[in-house]
Amino acid sequence: MQNPLTVCGRPYEDFLSTIQRFHGWIAPGVVIGGLMVDLAQEHIGPDVEADAIIETTRCLPDAIQLFTPCTYGNGWMKVVDWDKFALTLYNKKTLEGIRIWLDIEKSRRFPDVYNWYMRLASKEALPLDILLKSIEEAGGMCSPLFPCGSSSTMGNRRRERSRSAPNAARPIPPARAIGVSPAKGRAITN
Repeated sequence: MQNPLTVCGRPYEDFLSTIQRFHGWIAPGVVIGGLMVDLAQEHIGPDVEADAIIETTRCLPDAIQLFTPCTYGNGWMKVVDWDKFALTLYNKKTLEGIRIWLDIEKSRRFPDVYNWYMRLASKEALPLDILLKSIEEAGGMCSPLFPCGSSSTMGNRRRERSRSAPNAARPIPPARAIGVSPAKGRAITN
């Protein structure tokens, strides 16, 4: 049975195959990065010409290059090594965008994802198939029982919204384990 989840406009299995062909293996960080890219593209719109800022040198640059037109070579992707698993996609013309990051506290609800990210479990203790299933659970379903958090900044106030998947055929990826904030053409640190 095929997984109904789509990521970056691709069926989940094709999404994983694309990662394996490009990265050499199905790296958990690129899978999470692809879910983050999908969420960012949903917020800025599918036809927006965007630039990207990535705050780590690990895995996220590959996700950006795979699932957006942004590459290091064309200058649309900037990589800053701040050791944060975060990306910002923003509209080149308006400089409005969104920053998505792996929220450590939210990831605690998914122990396998948390243990992988914090390097608390060895590869032998946490096989790839189990970790990928946990990532899929963390990123592939939003419902009123498991609300997706989104935040926007209004002056000095911060308001939290929750939303559920507007389209059951295409669940929204992972704001439950990923934080979201608006950006104005620059990276915002937590």
